[in-house]
Formats: sequence, C-alpha cells, structure tokens
Amino acid sequence: MIKRNFYKLLVLLLFLIGVKQNTFGQTLTVPNYTACPCQTITASATWNNVSNITYSLWAPPATTAGPPSATWGNNNSFPIFNCSAIPASFTYTLVGTGSTLSGPVTNTATFILTIAPPAPMTLTNNQFHCNGSNITITAPIGGSSYNYSGAGTPGSSSSNVIVLTNAQANWGPQVTVTSVINGCTVTGQANISVAPLLQITINPAINVCQGQNANLSSNLPGGQNYQWYDNYNTVIPGATLPTYTINNTTVNSAGSYSVHIDQPFNGIFCPYGATTQVNVVATNPVVPAASPGNIVCQGTNLNLSASAGGASAWLWNGPGFTSSIANPVISPALTTASGVYTVKASFTNGFLTCNTTETISIQVIGVSSPVITMPSSICQGANFVVNGSASSNPNSYSWSGPLFSGTTATTGSTIPIYSVEPNASGTQFLTVYFGSLNCPSTSSVQLNVIPVTTVSVIPPGQVCSPNNAFLQALATGANQYIWVGPNSYTVPTQNGAAWVYYPTSTANGIYTVTAYFGGGSNLVCSSSNTVQLTVNAPLNFSLVPRNQVCYNTPVTISGPPGATSYSWTSSTGFTSSNKDITFTSVQPNNSGTYTLTVYLGPCKTIGESELVVLDPITFTLTPFDRTICRGDTIHVEGGVTGGSQNYAYVWNPSIYLESSTGQQQQGVPLGTLDYNLLVHDIACPNYTIAHNFKVNVLQPPQPNLELSVGAAGCEPLVQLYNPKTGPEAFVTTYDFGGNLVKQGTPTLTMSLNAGTYTLTVTSTGTNGCSGKYVFPYPITVYPKPGTDVSWSPETPTTNDEVIFYPTSRTEPMSYYNWNFLGGITPGDTNMVNTPGLSDTTNVKNPSRIYQNYGIYPVVLISTNEFGCTDTVSKFVKIIDELQLYVPNSFTPNDDGINDLFMAKGTGIKLENFSMDIFTRAGTNVFTTKDINEGWNGKLGGQFMKDAVYIYRIRAVGMNGEGRREITGYFSLIK
Repeated sequence: MIKRNFYKLLVLLLFLIGVKQNTFGQTLTVPNYTACPCQTITASATWNNVSNITYSLWAPPATTAGPPSATWGNNNSFPIFNCSAIPASFTYTLVGTGSTLSGPVTNTATFILTIAPPAPMTLTNNQFHCNGSNITITAPIGGSSYNYSGAGTPGSSSSNVIVLTNAQANWGPQVTVTSVINGCTVTGQANISVAPLLQITINPAINVCQGQNANLSSNLPGGQNYQWYDNYNTVIPGATLPTYTINNTTVNSAGSYSVHIDQPFNGIFCPYGATTQVNVVATNPVVPAASPGNIVCQGTNLNLSASAGGASAWLWNGPGFTSSIANPVISPALTTASGVYTVKASFTNGFLTCNTTETISIQVIGVSSPVITMPSSICQGANFVVNGSASSNPNSYSWSGPLFSGTTATTGSTIPIYSVEPNASGTQFLTVYFGSLNCPSTSSVQLNVIPVTTVSVIPPGQVCSPNNAFLQALATGANQYIWVGPNSYTVPTQNGAAWVYYPTSTANGIYTVTAYFGGGSNLVCSSSNTVQLTVNAPLNFSLVPRNQVCYNTPVTISGPPGATSYSWTSSTGFTSSNKDITFTSVQPNNSGTYTLTVYLGPCKTIGESELVVLDPITFTLTPFDRTICRGDTIHVEGGVTGGSQNYAYVWNPSIYLESSTGQQQQGVPLGTLDYNLLVHDIACPNYTIAHNFKVNVLQPPQPNLELSVGAAGCEPLVQLYNPKTGPEAFVTTYDFGGNLVKQGTPTLTMSLNAGTYTLTVTSTGTNGCSGKYVFPYPITVYPKPGTDVSWSPETPTTNDEVIFYPTSRTEPMSYYNWNFLGGITPGDTNMVNTPGLSDTTNVKNPSRIYQNYGIYPVVLISTNEFGCTDTVSKFVKIIDELQLYVPNSFTPNDDGINDLFMAKGTGIKLENFSMDIFTRAGTNVFTTKDINEGWNGKLGGQFMKDAVYIYRIRAVGMNGEGRREITGYFSLIK
C-alpha cells in the first residue's frame, strides 16, 4: 500500500510539473491498448512541436514494460508486454522531456493496457482409431505453426490439419495443440483412444510331397470375417473359416498364403493379417538304364544311370553293390554282378524328403585273358615265332600291333615273323572273343627291335673365349655317347651333349662322337661322326671408370683400337658408332653412364664409364656485418653448394684472422676493416664467387701491466700488479687462469702458490668495451721437485733386472744421486757393486739385479733446474721367480698338434699348482693339480662343443712367495 501511494504521488507531481511547463499547449498523448497475456505491443506517443525528446516509461507494479524507467530517446514507438494470467487493466505513465522555441519542456501521459486472455482452441477429430493407423486433428486457422504433444513424439506443424502417423495403443487419452493466433497463445485438447494391438496366430510353413494335402490354420481372439488368399494373392472362394485345406498339392500349389481378419473396437473394425508359406516338394518318376546295355562283357565298365528331374539324392542296390550317385560305374564288371538292381530317387526342399523307385536287370558274360609267347628284345632283321593261348574256348583270335602292320595273317594262335625291322618295336596285342556278344579279352607284350641309326652332329657355331663351347649329337635309340678331341678331351654322356669349358685357341680341332645302341648285355651297336670347333679371341678392354669435369669444357672418352664395330649408349639417351665420343663443351645434363659395346669378329665386349659434369657453385652461408669491441673474437664462416663439393675459401685481407684460407675463421680485429670472401671450386678453378662484409671495432681501455717482483720466483710469490690504465677504466679484472680471478682498484697485491700462471688483465671502459692485456710471459712459481721413485717390474723376482724410474712434479731435473744396498749392476763381472755394501750412481734410470729375495733400501736425492732438492727413500721387495704361459685356444682333433689345453711356466712350486676349467655358464668340466696334465676337450668321454671356456689357475713360487691366481678365456676349436 505504501508503494502504491508513493507511485500516485509521483504521477501527480510529474503531472503538475508538466502543466507548469506546458506553456504552448504541447500535449503528450498515448492511446489505450488491449493485448493477450505476455503479448508484446508497440505503444506510440504523440507530442507535437517538441524536439530533442527523451521518454521514460513508468510501469505499474508486478508488470513488465521493458526495463523499469526505461529510456527510449526521441523514438515515439516502444514495446510493452504484460504476462498477467487473468483479465485485468493496468495504467502506465509516460514522462517526456524535450525542447520547444520557448525552452525545455516536460509532459506526462497515462494510458491503460487491458489484458484479455483468449478463449480455448476448438479441435475437430475422430476419437477411436486402430493400432498403426493415422490420426487427423483439425485446428482453427490463423496460426503460423501448431505445436502438439501427448501422443507419440511431440512435434510441430505449419498446417492447421495435424496428422499423427502410426498410432499406438499407449497413446492418449488426450492430444494438446498450442498455436499463436492474432498474437495470442491459444491451446486446445482432443480426446483419442487407440485399439490395443492383438496377436494373430497362423501355422508355420508347411512342407508336403507333391500330391499330398496341406492344412492351413489361423486364430485371432474375437476376430470376425475370416478370408483366405492364395499364393497369387487372390481371394479363395468359400475359404472364410479359421482353417483351410489344399487338396492333392502340385508344384503350382507352393507359395505364400495369407488370411485377413477384422477385430471390432468401439464401432470400428481394425484389420489384421498374417501370412504362411506352403512348400511342395516336386517328385518325378525315376528311369533307370545301363550302358553299353543290360548284357555286358566281363571286365568292361558297366555304366548304370538314372534320370528323374529335380532329384537331390540317389541310392542304387544290387548284387553285392550299393551307390549313392545317379550314374554309378561298376568297374570292372564281373560275372557275380549279374542280377536285379533297384534305384531310388530322393527329392527335398531342405525340410522334407520324398522318394520314387524303379528296377533294372543286368547280365555279365565271362571272359579270360590270353597268354602271349614271344621274345622281349630282338635285333633288327631276326626271325622268330609268336604264339597265343586262352582258356574257356574263345570264339576266335586276333593279333595287332607294330609287328603285324602290313601282315595279312593276323588270326590264329601261332604267327611266324621274318626279318624284323625297327618299326616293329612296341606293344603287341592278342585279343580273343567269347560268348554271344563276342566279348573281347586282350593281352599285350612289349617287343624291342634295337635299331642302329646315323649320328647327327649340330655344329657348335661361333665360340668366343672364354665362353663354354657346346657340343651336341643325336642318334635315335642311342643310350650312350662318348666325345673325344684335342688335348686328351674325353667326355661320356647319355644325351649326346657335352661342354668344352673355358676354351682357348688350343681347343681348336676335330671332335669325334660315338653313339652306342643296345637293349641288353647280348647286343651293342655303335656309329660315329665328327665336328670342327673353332675358338675366337675377344677384344678385352676397360674404360676410365669415372670422368669428373667442369661444365663448358671439352671431354673425350676413348674406346679401344682394333675392334670390328663400336656402339655407344648412355643413360642420357646419347648414341654413337664412333670409336671415341667427344663433347666440345659439356653441360650438367651430359652427366650419366656411357656404355661401349665392341665386336671383334663374332665376339662382343662391353665397358662402362661414368661422366660427371660439375655445376656452378653458389653461397649457402655468408658472414654478416657486425660491430664489436677491440679484443673480441669474431667467428666467420662461409658455405657453398654445387660443383665438386671440394672448395677453396680465401679471406682478403687476412689481417687479424687465423688464416687467409679455410671455410671457418676466427680472429681478434684491432680496427675497423672491410673483408672479402672468395670461394673457388678446386676441381674447376674458373668457378669463383665472392661476398663482402664489414667489421666495425670500438676501442676499449688498454692496460699495460707492471710487476713489482717479476715473472718468476719460489712459492709463495707475493707482488703488486699495476695496469697503468687511465680514468676511462672503472673495473679491472685479473685472471691468473683456472678459477683464480681477482678484481683490483685498479692495482692488486696477490700471493701465488707453486705453479705457472697465464695472467690476463681486463679493463672495462664507459663504452662497454673491455680491453685485455695478456702478460707476455708466464708467471712461474717454482715448487720443490716433489720426487717419487718407481721400478719395473713392479713385483721383481730374483731373476729380474730391476729398472728404477724417478718421477717429479717438476721437470726437467738437473741432477740425480742414487744410493743402493744389496744389488749389483747388470753385467758387473768385476763385482764393483759388492752385495751387502752401499753403492751410488748419477744416471737417471739405473738398474740392479738382486740375486737373493728380500727387502732392499733405495735412496734418491734429486735437484731441479731451480736448485730445489728432494730426498725420497723406498724399499724394493724381491721374490722368487714365477712365470706362467696360458694359450688362448687349442684344437683337440687327435692330429698330434695342439690337442691339449695346459699351462706352462718356470719357478713354480709343483705341489701348489691347480687348474680348473668352466663353461661360460659356470659348469666345471676339468680339474687338475698336475701342471703336466692338460685337458683333451672331453667330458665323460665325449667331446665338448666348440665354444669359449674359462680357466682359473693358482700357482706359488718355488720359495713359497709369488702366489698368483689367473683367470681368463680360451677357445675350443675342433
């Protein structure tokens, strides 16, 4: 209530202000409006003779008119909407400010917005529907789209006629439709009811044999008006019951049969239908037959056959016979096969099998095989007699074969043969005939008439050394050949072919071949022939394998002299028949492999030469201009590609650089310079390219060092370092090398330990450049010699010459003074060094021999070149001599050489020796404590495989000293 009163007071105040300032009758007016809930309307204001207008709209509580107190500027139209759900009127206030000729003006107008909800939408539709049918709902026209829900999937339609497809039993009971008509949202509801989906039953697919009946049945609870349709979808007259029978089926009865049924639902009939399949297995009479007939000869094939269209399986049964194929074969037919045979044909569609049967009678006439008597092998021209016989009283005899060709007397059991010829060789046949069908029975034998034929020789043709020469001879019927020729050439062969391998001119001459014929050990025949062999020598040559040349230069590739013909080819497509090929000015596209084929008479030789033409060079990397401080190191590098890949780099001028040549340079320029880089292709001196660059050098402060003591002294060396730099240097750094770096201001007092120091003084100026001064001499702090003594061998024995070596931290040494006790100089036959007495020497590397084991003192006094001395004392321990030799392989193959793996040595105490041998897997395969016993490579009497093995040897010197254990590898190689 307080807010409502405040709102009224505010409106009254604004109205009074508007009245006061509305001096010329400029009245602000807004008409009243009517709208549906949440419908946006456009309010229009009229305010004549006023410009620069700004509007503010004041909406009543619980309404919406754009943002509260929204400002629209001088636009006279603005949107308003109100979502009141019940009919009501709302008062809005519009306040306007603007300008007139008399000055600023303010005015206020009120208007009423009436909210009038529309009447519900009226829908037209049928309430009851069958499952799966379409539902049509008609709504009032005027909407741009109609949204629906409540049945199936919600959707939208642009038409006022809404169609819901494929109605389902779970739809309903209402469909809600919403649309916007005349700016108002209107909603309506339609009642619907969908019949339940019932299950119709029908018999499954029926399979029957042709001629049988097929019984069809169906059922739908409460169903009416049954009607059956045949396999052509035609109404079957009188078939109006749930069951239907197809009598005496034929193949045309097969197909799809359907039944249609009506189901009543609230005054409508909903159609139902179902389909089943009738499959008729077609059958046909089976017709049996026999080939060559119902009566056959023994030993022939009896071919039974049966035909029945569409049969899928067969079964024959007869005397001792059965088969599951339509056309079986009895092979061979015996007399026991005579009798009656029954055949059954089966027909199926995969679900049902139907059968038909028939019989046939068979008779088999018995026969026996004849016996032929004749020799198996005969010489050409011989006479002999052929005899035949057979049991069972055959009707007749008939002879055939190469032996009887052209002979009229080929009947009877005995046939004489005169002067047989080679063409009579082959298979000879005797056929005898039995019974009413003259059933034949045939036997055969092989006759071999050994011919003697002329040997044919194929000339070997042109042969070029060292190609093999091929000799070939042929004699029909020959079973062995022998070739003989120059140089004791003898080659036996079975096929008449022979080779003369790698022949030279010494193989030239006559070659004779002899062919041998024979069918057994009692007859051997032969014939001979000759042939001339000539071997030609080729022209052997070689070309320069690779020619690398510069482009635009002349090139000649020369062939060998003396050839009959020349032929050049190339990977570039080049060809020539000249001896030599010449290019007056080669180009990179001439690069390739050139092949020369030459003939000397019939002999061909081939050689190759590669021609590589270098292309011009170009820069891939060039130095750039730069600005540095004097003393800075510059690194410059050039890169080139192309040509021979072998280049010469020339830097000009070379001042401040390491060298005038080379791909990479570094230097310390002391002043600004212009440099020029020239690059030459070494293989092609005329290929030269150049590049210029500039180095600008800024000058830093230049220190000049002064030392208070000098550059050398003994440790510790203490002195004052003064760089003598001017006021332009504000930081001075002293680098003595390594990690020893100090800063001074600018002088420095420093104490140095023993060593050699390279001093660099760096002064950094105001221009950012640092000047460096490298003291030209090393600052040397001399240490004491730091002498030590060593000897060789490190573990000397009584049989060793011990050589002593002095070592010092500083070199060279100027003087050595050795003092020994208990040793003698090698070769000292006069015993100048008396054992047990001290002796001295000044040589650098003295040697001594100690004849008895023990510990002996050695003293060395050394003096270095600076006069510093050191004294070192050590003791040498001398042990007994002990030396071992172990091989790295052995060959246990029982050849008497290196058959045993064993160690050898001197100074070894035999009772303390042992040797073990292991595989690399660690398995012990041999152990001995006798140095004279070796391993023969066997384990358990069997040789071990070739491999690498490990040995471990333990030994002790003769006097119990010098204990050693040696482990190593060796190879077993059989």
